[in-house]
Amino acid sequence: MTRATRGQFITFEGGEGTGKSTQIQRAAAYLRAKNVPVEVVREPGSTPEGEALRNLWNNPSTTASWEPLTEALLLFAARRTLLCRIIWPHLQQGTWVLCDRFYDSTLVYQGVLGGVDIEKLMQLKYLIMEDFEPDLTLLFDMPAQLALRRISKRQDIQHDGVIRYDTMALQLHEKIRQAYLQLADIFSFRARIVKARASADIVEQAVCTLLETHKETL
Repeated sequence: MTRATRGQFITFEGGEGTGKSTQIQRAAAYLRAKNVPVEVVREPGSTPEGEALRNLWNNPSTTASWEPLTEALLLFAARRTLLCRIIWPHLQQGTWVLCDRFYDSTLVYQGVLGGVDIEKLMQLKYLIMEDFEPDLTLLFDMPAQLALRRISKRQDIQHDGVIRYDTMALQLHEKIRQAYLQLADIFSFRARIVKARASADIVEQAVCTLLETHKETL
């Protein structure tokens, strides 16, 4: 199956409060309106194992003692299940799969932030998924201070993020932002930066333009 006939795997990445979870739903609606079959998944999540891990993640009393390497191993295990059960089968059927976070997030949170050696994480990546890569990565970027203001407005409101990361200090949010920007440079063959500080409608227009540009390359 050629790249043009199989589905496309598109990942949505970025720090907390950048709006990627909102934009992934808008992108899915846009593609469906264009008669493109779409499946939306999230990490960790979208399988019973992944959702169980996500629930653990949001319980600080459980995860406070976890080492970053332990977190990475659990994430890659859940990722393998997601790939085998949902992502790869849908791609083979011609469905576009939009994923809210993927292994870039592991490189940033457990690698740069947690201190796990990036080479070890890439070895895990190859073990779990070999050379498989997203066809396109949309990286939502905004100043950390603005992202924190957005997060503060959603406190005590249910949202789709991993809640324990919302309470990090400004300097850690900025460290995450810079790590993502560095990854965008390293993975420039697939990563595109989306300026996320604009209104949701303007950001959506930028995302749709990038999706159309990607379609034209197939």
